[in-house]
Amino acid sequence: MLCLRLATVPGTSPHPPALPRRSGSLARGRPCRRFERTLPAAGEKRDVEVAVRQEFSESPFFEPFVRSLVLGLGAAVVLECAHEVLQALPPPLFVADHVAAFAGWLGFYLIEAVAIAAVLKSYAGDQAAAAPALSRLTTLPKKMLPLRLQLVKSLLLGSTGLEAAAVVAGSTRLAAPSTGASAAAPDLSPTASAFVVTEERPGTTATLPRPQYPPTLPLPKREQQPAGRPQTKRPRPAPRTGKPEGDSNIVPGPTTTAPVPTPTADPDSLANRRKRRGLAPGAWDPQAAALARLRREQELMERNGYLTNCWYAVAPSAAVKQGKPYKREMLGKQMVVFRDSQGKVQCLDNICPHRAAPLDQGWVDKVDGHDCIVCPYHAWAFSGDGRLRDVPALENPGEWPKRPIVPSYPVAEKGGFIWLFYGPASLPEEQRPPIPFTPELEDPEWQVVYGEVEFEAGHASVFDNATDFCHIHYVHGSSFGNDEQPKLRNMKVVRDEHHITATFDLHNKPVNGLWEWSKVPEVHVLARAFVPSSSFITFRLAHGLEFVTFVNTVPIDANRTVNIYALARKWSGDPTGFVFNMPLWDTFADSAMQRIQGEDRVILDKVRPELLAREFSLAPDMAQIAFRKMRHEFVERGFWEPNEVDARRITLEGLGQAAQAAPTDL
Repeated sequence: MLCLRLATVPGTSPHPPALPRRSGSLARGRPCRRFERTLPAAGEKRDVEVAVRQEFSESPFFEPFVRSLVLGLGAAVVLECAHEVLQALPPPLFVADHVAAFAGWLGFYLIEAVAIAAVLKSYAGDQAAAAPALSRLTTLPKKMLPLRLQLVKSLLLGSTGLEAAAVVAGSTRLAAPSTGASAAAPDLSPTASAFVVTEERPGTTATLPRPQYPPTLPLPKREQQPAGRPQTKRPRPAPRTGKPEGDSNIVPGPTTTAPVPTPTADPDSLANRRKRRGLAPGAWDPQAAALARLRREQELMERNGYLTNCWYAVAPSAAVKQGKPYKREMLGKQMVVFRDSQGKVQCLDNICPHRAAPLDQGWVDKVDGHDCIVCPYHAWAFSGDGRLRDVPALENPGEWPKRPIVPSYPVAEKGGFIWLFYGPASLPEEQRPPIPFTPELEDPEWQVVYGEVEFEAGHASVFDNATDFCHIHYVHGSSFGNDEQPKLRNMKVVRDEHHITATFDLHNKPVNGLWEWSKVPEVHVLARAFVPSSSFITFRLAHGLEFVTFVNTVPIDANRTVNIYALARKWSGDPTGFVFNMPLWDTFADSAMQRIQGEDRVILDKVRPELLAREFSLAPDMAQIAFRKMRHEFVERGFWEPNEVDARRITLEGLGQAAQAAPTDL
C-alpha cells in the first residue's frame, strides 16, 4: 500500500530515474524499496494557468462577460423557439436569430464594461478602492439578471478548488524523507508540495496525513461514504521518534491535525490598531477622537480665516459722501473711508495711534495741501497714506515721525462698489487678482439698486449659501422656490484661477402677478463665485425680463458677516427704461432683495458647523466643493491669516508654552 506525504527538500534532480514496474508486489505483501520523483514541467505550466484563471476570475469585467453571455444565449433560445415552435419567422431568418443573439451578447457586455470603466477611471484604476462603488453599480443587464452565476463561472474557468489545490501542491519538487529524528517531524507547511511514495510491509497500516492548503484556495470537500456504511473514525497514529523499528518503516504523519490557515488580517486595519492599544470593541478611543477633532478644528480655522492679497467690497460707492468719514467694520478690524478733494476714496484703520480714538468721529480737512482725516480727540491730522500731517498742540511743527503710522489700504471703485485690497500696497497691480465684476453693473441699459444685510454668522457659512443652489426651493419657497420640483438639472461647474462658474436649470414657482406674467417652463441659471467671497447669479424669464444679483460677502469679524449687494434688472420690452427704471421699481427690487436675504438670515444665524465632526457632500454640492478647493489653493500659497479669535488663541497658546519652557528662577 502506498503512503503520500508532503515535504520540501531542495536539491532534487530535475531528471529522476524512471519508476520501476512492480506489478502486484504491494498486493502480495512483498517489500518494495522507497523511491522519489519530481513533477514534470507540465505542473509548472498548470500552475501558471491557474494563476491566470484566478486573475481573470477576479477581474471586474468577468461577471459582466458571463452575464451578457447568459443573456445572449437566452435571447438565442427565445428567438429559436419563436422560429421553430410558433413559426413566427420564415426559414431564411435562421441565421438572423443567431446574429441577433450575438449582437445582444455584445451589446449587454458593452453596457456594463463602459460603466465599469468609468468607475475605475474615477478611482485611477485602483480596483480595491473602487470595489464598493462597483458593487453598488446598477446597469440594465444587471437588472435583467441579478445573479452571481457561480456555476457558469466555474464551467468557463474549467477548474475546481480541488484541482487548483492539486496544481499548487505539485508546483514544488518531491523529495525523499530523511531518517532519524527528522523523520518523525515531517514538514506540513502550506508551502510544502512534494509527494513521497514509501513502501509498506505486511501487517502495517498506512496513514495519509491531512494536506494543508494555501489560504487563497478553498478546501476540498470531504468524500461522502456510501449510504448504509457505518461511519468509522480513522485511527490516529501514535507519535514516534527516531528510526522506524520492527516490521514497518512507514514515515509517521503529524500527531495532531493542523488547523486550516486563515487569511492574514491587515495589521493596519482599524480593528487591529484598536486591539494593539488594548481597546475593547465599541470602547471609546480618546486618541482617535482627539485626532478627528483636531483635523476638524484645523479645517474650520482655515475656512473661517481671511484670505489676503484679495479685493473686498467696503461699501456701495454712493454710501461714501464727499467730506464725510464712513466707518466700516470688516476683517476683524475697524476702518474709515473718506473722499479727498478730488473725489478719490482713501481708507485707513479707524483708530488714532495717539490715544486710540475712532477717526470716523472726526472730520475731513485740507492741511498743508494734503486731504486729511482729523482725529476728534486731539485733532491730529492724517493723510490717505497714513502719515501724520499736523499736531495742533505741538510747539515746533514737524517734530513727529515722517513714516506712515496709521495702516492704509489700496482702494478702487468698480461696478458701483468701493473695493479694498487686503494686502501689501507694494504688491504690483498686475500681480493682484482681478476685482470681482460683471458688466451689467456698468451697462446703462441695466438699472441697478444697492443695499446690505448683516448676519449673525461666520462668513464661511454665509458664502457657502451663495454657492448652495439646493436651498432655493425650501428657504425661498415663499419668494420663487418650488419644493414640488426641487431637482437641479444639467448642472455643470468649471473654474479658472480666481472664480468658478456653474450652470443649471430649475423650475420656479410664480408667487405674484409679475412672476406669473414672466414664468417660463424652466429657468436657465448662470452663477459665478469669485475669491475671496463675491458672487453673482443671472437668469432670464419670459417677455425679455432679466435679472442679475451681485453679492459681496464680507466678514465683519469671526461671528458676524455683511452681504453688500446689487440687484440689476432689464426689460427688453422697455428699451428706453421709461417704465421699468422708475423709482417705484427700485423700491420694489430692493424690497425683494431684502426679503430674500432675510430668508437666508433666518437659517444662517442658526447654522453651527463647529458642532459637526465632519460634513457630507453630494453631487448637487459640486459648486461649493469646487470653490472650497480653489480657496484652499490660496491658503496653501500663504494668502491667508486666521481670524482675530483664532489668532488670539494661537498667541495665548504660544505664550503658555513659552512660560512653561522659561527658567523657574526668573
